[in-house]
This record gives sequence, C-alpha cells and structure tokens, in this order.
Amino acid sequence: MQRYLYDRNQEAMLAAARIAMGWPIFPVISTTICLAVRVAVRALPPAHTGG
Repeated sequence: MQRYLYDRNQEAMLAAARIAMGWPIFPVISTTICLAVRVAVRALPPAHTGG
C-alpha cells in the first residue's frame, strides 16, 4: 500500500498510512515497557534512609 502511494506521489496519504500502520503496535509496546519497569522497580533493594 505504501509503495503504491509513494509511486503516485501521494505524500499526504502516504504520511497518513504510515501513521495509521504504526498505531496498533503503540499500545502493545507501551504496556510491555510499563510492566518491565514495574518488575525492575520491585527487584531493587529497599533504599537506605538514615543518617
């Protein structure tokens, strides 16, 4: 699809197609990163607060 739009000099439609094709992966990656951060934070030793 992108090749078709590129070959016909449809820059605006090509940009819209590229954005639309990238959105479905965004929630998956965001959720994966969030879960990874939670696991990493839990694995850290407790902070020593004292003087």
